[in-house]
Parts: sequence; C-alpha cells; structure tokens
Amino acid sequence: MTRLTNLSPIDSPLVDQSYGLSELEMMLSQVDTLVVTLPLTPQTTSLVDTKALMAMRRSAILVNVGRGLVVDEQALFEALAAEHIGGSILDTWYQYPSP
Repeated sequence: MTRLTNLSPIDSPLVDQSYGLSELEMMLSQVDTLVVTLPLTPQTTSLVDTKALMAMRRSAILVNVGRGLVVDEQALFEALAAEHIGGSILDTWYQYPSP
C-alpha cells in the first residue's frame, strides 16, 4: 500500500491514501518504511522530530534520501538508541557521530 504525506491533496491511482502534514503522525503509525525525499526549507527543517519518530512502529525503518536537517538528528539518535524504531538508512548525515 502506498501512503503519501503532502502539502496539498493527491488524487492519483498510484497512491492508495494521502495525508496532509497535520496528519503526519497518524500516517507514520501505519507505515513500515518512511522514505524522506524533502528539500530543506524553513517548513521542512526538523519535520521528522521526536513526536514523529515516536509515532512510528517499533519495527519501522526511516530512509532519508532528502536533506539531512529534515530529520532531527538528536531525535533520530535517541529513537535508534532506545530501539524505538527498527533502523534507519541515511543518504546524508550532517554531523557524523563518533564511535
């Protein structure tokens, strides 16, 4: 099933269900994989924050191929350390963590 969160409604046969940004946490609670493809703007900076990550399933995977700062780095580190989400795949990281 394809779910999409967008600023404006999506009407496409390729999308099973679309959500507005105000429904982000509801959508996140239903997905196995979150793929972030967003550019960095004032509206997207830290969009995936602690609240969003806590809404995800414990087995869910976050994939970020967008800009690093869209995902709150500290919130992601804490979610991974606490095993609150299943894992993450990052194309970008804006501060490389130390071992």
